[in-house]
Amino acid sequence: MQDQKYVLAMDCGTQSIRGLVFDRNGTLLESEKVVFDPPYFSINPDWAEREAYLYWEDFCAVTQKLIKKNSRLMSEISAVTLTTQRDTCILVDKKGVELRPAILWMDQRKIREPRKLNFIYENGTKVIGMKKTINNFSRGCHAHWLQDHEKDHWEKSYKFILISTYLIHRLTGNFADSVSAQTGHMPLNY
Repeated sequence: MQDQKYVLAMDCGTQSIRGLVFDRNGTLLESEKVVFDPPYFSINPDWAEREAYLYWEDFCAVTQKLIKKNSRLMSEISAVTLTTQRDTCILVDKKGVELRPAILWMDQRKIREPRKLNFIYENGTKVIGMKKTINNFSRGCHAHWLQDHEKDHWEKSYKFILISTYLIHRLTGNFADSVSAQTGHMPLNY
């Protein structure tokens, strides 16, 4: 019989994180789930935050549950895939340590005035009828809010990353992410 290698797929959502183990044919062999407790907290109306390290702790808890359930299978994992909620942002230092709680995708805080665009973008977005949309994105951009309201955190930061980048950094030591995780309305360095 040929050696089978397995894939661990991790899915970090808004309410929980799941670990699923598949064989080479895509057959689900094992799964575990950890429900976030709490999923988030809100110190102001319309805010949603969560301590970033809790995502890592829950990630580890899921893998430990899978190991306890089937250690032989988990010892033969040949690849790990990761998918996460989008637009949950974390401010980290050079070591990847979070400087403040993560701001979740559902957070509704906004800055008062949108950022000014250069002449070409200002007029181009007007011509194509997207100026209002761009202004809304700018006002709702969590990076802009942090720059305006938590300057000390922003100035101490090394990276402004997604939760997927945070987990990948915890796993590998590299600030990296999938191209599919990049969204066009975030301030990413492509």
